[in-house]
Amino acid sequence: MPWYYDEAGAPTSLKGKVAIVTGSSSGIGMGVATGLFRMGATVVVTSRSVAKAEKACKSIVRFVASDPRATDVAGALEPMALVLDDFESVAQFAKGFVAKHSALDYYVQNAGVAFAPQPPNDLTKDGSFEAVYAGNYLGHFLLTELLLPTIKATPGARVSFTSSITHWGATFDLDDLLPDGDLARGRRKDDNVYQNSKLLQILHCFELQRRLRGTGVTLTPVAPGLIQTDIFDNDDKRKGGDFKTDVSWPMQSIEEGCKTNLHALLSPSMEGQEGYFLQPYYSPKHQNAPYFGGMEQFILFEALQQRRTWGLHRWLPHPNAHRKAFASKLYDSSKAAVAKYL
Repeated sequence: MPWYYDEAGAPTSLKGKVAIVTGSSSGIGMGVATGLFRMGATVVVTSRSVAKAEKACKSIVRFVASDPRATDVAGALEPMALVLDDFESVAQFAKGFVAKHSALDYYVQNAGVAFAPQPPNDLTKDGSFEAVYAGNYLGHFLLTELLLPTIKATPGARVSFTSSITHWGATFDLDDLLPDGDLARGRRKDDNVYQNSKLLQILHCFELQRRLRGTGVTLTPVAPGLIQTDIFDNDDKRKGGDFKTDVSWPMQSIEEGCKTNLHALLSPSMEGQEGYFLQPYYSPKHQNAPYFGGMEQFILFEALQQRRTWGLHRWLPHPNAHRKAFASKLYDSSKAAVAKYL
């Protein structure tokens, strides 16, 4: 399957389009923001502070200006603060966005961390939720709910959810993943907290596909691959290592890693597609969960596969991502958990 820019009918200019890319001050998010900006879109660049978002905007402008492929169709960048594990920040961000924009063509749920910092920072600021659960899943859920009226009012809107192959390692007692559960509330520790959040993102995406069917909105979960980003920085600080240096040999560039998101957002062939998971390498379509072991085994599998089969593959996620009754329960309970901010 070709990448979006090789596909017949793909847009060549995004002038007049509006995008939000969460976590766009570095890594995959910055790559996606750069791609959309380069094609002419107005891109809201987010980070945990306005200062960091402004710095990212300057980096994006410098990169595009120095790129030999640069043209005069570059769009606009709007720096905004967004702290996804702080629901007050999420609400303020959404309020500021909808006050300025009446359309949202592309929304990229990208921000995330692989590991929370050491206690007591492994809980949200108000102590209500485990930090990775809140930042990777529930904060994005709240932001999506607040943006949904704008998304549905925008013809042909697209949403991508940056998940991961590691969702196969989630805790598969599904009720543990509900917002009132011990894992979500930080009352019980789980080494699979990152994997859990990645499964939750796919469940959220697929439930929205069902609830928004017929509205013209396309929603797609994607995996970027093993990419040279700073997502493992918290774990490096905790262990005193350097993950990117330790396993740098199989990593792909950020420019390569953002392609699955860009394909989900811009490919004509993805319009209205449901039930798929985009990833940049081959993996079997398992009927049941394969045994991978811990995070290290996932990373090794991903590293080997992307060296051998790098490209674009439309695959099926773990069977639990298709549990419709649970996904509906998760959606309704998540909405209740953040009701005061809606």
